Amino acid sequence: PPAMVADSAFQDAGENSQPTFWNVDVDPPAAPPVANEGFDLALGVVPSSHLEFSSTHDAVAVRERDERHIWDLTAKNKLGAIKDNLSPTFDGAISPQGKYYAGITNTSTAIVLYDVANRKRLGEIPLTGDGQPIKLGRRRGRNRATPPILAFAGNERLVAFSRPKVNTPTTVQTWSVPSGTPERSFETPAPIQMALTALSPGGRYFAYLLDDRKKQLAAVQIIDLSTGEAVGEISMQPFLGRSRFSSLRYNYGGLAFSPDGTELAMLFAVSEYVWLVAWDVASGDQ
Repeated sequence: PPAMVADSAFQDAGENSQPTFWNVDVDPPAAPPVANEGFDLALGVVPSSHLEFSSTHDAVAVRERDERHIWDLTAKNKLGAIKDNLSPTFDGAISPQGKYYAGITNTSTAIVLYDVANRKRLGEIPLTGDGQPIKLGRRRGRNRATPPILAFAGNERLVAFSRPKVNTPTTVQTWSVPSGTPERSFETPAPIQMALTALSPGGRYFAYLLDDRKKQLAAVQIIDLSTGEAVGEISMQPFLGRSRFSSLRYNYGGLAFSPDGTELAMLFAVSEYVWLVAWDVASGDQ
């Protein structure tokens, strides 16, 4: 059976896990979360299909080659289908309630924005990095750009995360929706775990794990997307033990806001222990 952490060990970690700084408000979703008990919906996907969920998990886009089939998971009905010059490989993003969809072109040169409800192609957003088009591709070398991760922060903002090189700070770019007007672009202070990111249900905050072993830095940080400023940070050092940081073997499993936006939780492992830690968003307390 898995090892259990003693109550005293848990309490010790909790006492030391206070935020470094915290100026974060609860950011609830535009519509109250709905619990679908006994949920049952047949999407009719093929084996090669890939599912892309909204950040609020109330809509899903089924990716089949250059087609996208959009479903409302609350009403359990299909909202529409998109067939365009979209990449069969790279993930796109679906907004809450399935109102908008964003995908990468099959030439990897632009993001295309769609109004699903009105079945309309809104336009293209060029992919740029350091003034040059981002060359997307698999991670085959330290000088190859990683594919941008797309996400909707609410229904009024599109976010893209990308890195020009491996082990470099992540560039965060935001655009207004549906106009596609650029809002801001900024870099994280250190490399982040690309898979360990979370958007608050209302779309105001972007949470991520800063993970820079060379600088012995491991912290959960929260950015206010409306300003691009860091508004909260919690060090992960109390959970890493007293060993030297560089000698630790640790990994992280997930980062997520609760559906109502009142809590932020993280699942991770250090040595033989697996931790599930939740913080109160209003205070930053564990």
